[in-house]
Amino acid sequence: MTPKPGHYGPALPWKPVNAAKSSQRLRARARHCYAELLFSIRKAKLMQAIENKGISSASVNYDDLPIVELEVDGIAYRLDTGHGSAVAVSQRTVGTWTWIPVTEGRWDGSRLRAKGLDYQVVTALAEALGAAMRNREEQGMV
Repeated sequence: MTPKPGHYGPALPWKPVNAAKSSQRLRARARHCYAELLFSIRKAKLMQAIENKGISSASVNYDDLPIVELEVDGIAYRLDTGHGSAVAVSQRTVGTWTWIPVTEGRWDGSRLRAKGLDYQVVTALAEALGAAMRNREEQGMV
């Protein structure tokens, strides 16, 4: 005995699948995923290299004027220029003269990213750096 069409429920509409097109789409998607994976691996290696690079007292010229110097909770911070969008962040306790390099930050024009610093400190430094950059633009120093 053969079941009647629709006996186990409504008949499902189906279309024949073009295997060649389906295979092309699958290969294209695989290439895209592979490219994204390679890009993310390269980006992770680059970020790791940047983080491992670090800064030292020798790489920052403390004789030059800083971009920003700011005091937060009894600790003085200063930002010095680096390569590209990098800024060197240094600190010292108020009343001392020796600057200690803390981290290398990244400035994208509106936001400062600096690992290892408290959110309150990064926010204050970002606001001061933004004001300094606007001041430079107004004076035509850019």
